[in-house]
Amino acid sequence: FFSGIAFFGFVSCCSPLPPSMSASIAMPACAFGTLEGGNLNPEATFQAVQRALQVGYRHFDCAEMYASTEAVGRALAEASATIPRNQLWITSKLKGLPCGEYTTIKDRLAAHIAQLGVECVDLLLCHWPGEATLDLGGDPEELLPQPTAWQYFTRSVAEAWANMTRLQQDGLAVHIGVSNFSTACLSELLALPGGAQVYAHQLYADLAHPPARELVQLHQEHRIKAMAYRPISFIPAWPLAVPEVEATLDTAAAALGAKDMHQMGQVALFLQGTVDALVTSSVQEDHLGSNFAAKQVAERIASLDDPACAVVLAAVEKAVSQLQANLEVVEVYGGVDPWGVAFMCLGPEPL
Repeated sequence: FFSGIAFFGFVSCCSPLPPSMSASIAMPACAFGTLEGGNLNPEATFQAVQRALQVGYRHFDCAEMYASTEAVGRALAEASATIPRNQLWITSKLKGLPCGEYTTIKDRLAAHIAQLGVECVDLLLCHWPGEATLDLGGDPEELLPQPTAWQYFTRSVAEAWANMTRLQQDGLAVHIGVSNFSTACLSELLALPGGAQVYAHQLYADLAHPPARELVQLHQEHRIKAMAYRPISFIPAWPLAVPEVEATLDTAAAALGAKDMHQMGQVALFLQGTVDALVTSSVQEDHLGSNFAAKQVAERIASLDDPACAVVLAAVEKAVSQLQANLEVVEVYGGVDPWGVAFMCLGPEPL
């Protein structure tokens, strides 16, 4: 689990665009997610992004389908006097597989980028491996039927990636990648004639739902940066899924210098070496700071040569094993993203 501890705080970026138009920094490992949730309105989103900038966030995760785009752009514009564009990394996502007339897709992305107030994004992803019209508010078992969904993917992925490549060539994105691709989907993409140059893959992953070993191998073999979203979604079920060791986990977190189990969940993912970046979000300032500091805590722990540290990490490893063995409890208490799980199962045969 924690053997061969690795930490990837930053990943390399080599932008072909003028530095004023895109990031001159490497992709930060901690991203602020801008998906509006709960009772968040545009003004609340605007204030949340402002607080994230004040805490130190420079990586913002956006999407064409998010209603928060205009508010994010407004917050970035207001901060531009002290935080120039080349000190920001903007990741965004186009709905589904971008198939169809290229000019229509280009116009969609151009309108989205204009709302963000930038000339290009640093990283553009296909948001999910299906049709752009897919209703993510519905039931994935009904709306992502297999083998129909897999058949759509296999006949559409080449056209979608060709359009993504053209968007990159036309200067609307520095890097391109994918989101929510299963091992089978990513393998299919990488097997396209000429080979697909995939910079990053954003996927649902936390300690209860780690990336599949085969998927991690693909990332490593093809030097694809793995970005985990909802990395602490399991937290509501944590005390119930691992009751016999839950009382000791706060002590373990404190011994490692982690603020709480929310932060420890992120630190542990970094220490596993299976992800390069985490996407988190919060409107609470203390949580913002805790999430942003997870990278630094993981770096410090990875540098420790202390037997006591190994003992504490072993305790966390045991707790994580129990968590993964009690996924029913995790699901009952809402600690799972059903669409994220469904996408990871997409393939020629249901998993």
